Amino acid sequence: MGRLIRWSLAAAIATCAAFFSVPATAHALACGGHLVELGDNIAYVQSVCGQPTSVSSHQETRGVYGGYSSRYGGYYGSTASTTVQVDVLFYDFGPTRFMEQLEFANGILRSENIAGYGTVAGARARRESMRGPRSAYVREDD
Repeated sequence: MGRLIRWSLAAAIATCAAFFSVPATAHALACGGHLVELGDNIAYVQSVCGQPTSVSSHQETRGVYGGYSSRYGGYYGSTASTTVQVDVLFYDFGPTRFMEQLEFANGILRSENIAGYGTVAGARARRESMRGPRSAYVREDD
């Protein structure tokens, strides 16, 4: 009987350790039956999700380094910098879904953040943008 309890306890501890050591997976944004994931390009995201609620763009200068050697105790290689175009798309899908903030670096999705609950105004604006321009046709009865 003691062996069964020890085995059960060991199995429970192993299960808990495996569960808590697994990193949390990032959620994927679903648009129109398609998934948007890190690494997708901006054209694909806009074709699947439509026009964003708002867009902002800026450029960042980032450093690029050679590497680090523990054997020699220091950095090696050259230090350089590169300029990256950063585009932030913000989607408000309405009150039944979360708002999403998508950050693209040189046109590639690098981060996806939940920005709180959506709004009724966002849902209304999204419906209007999906309808497209209204027709100027007016029906006249004879």
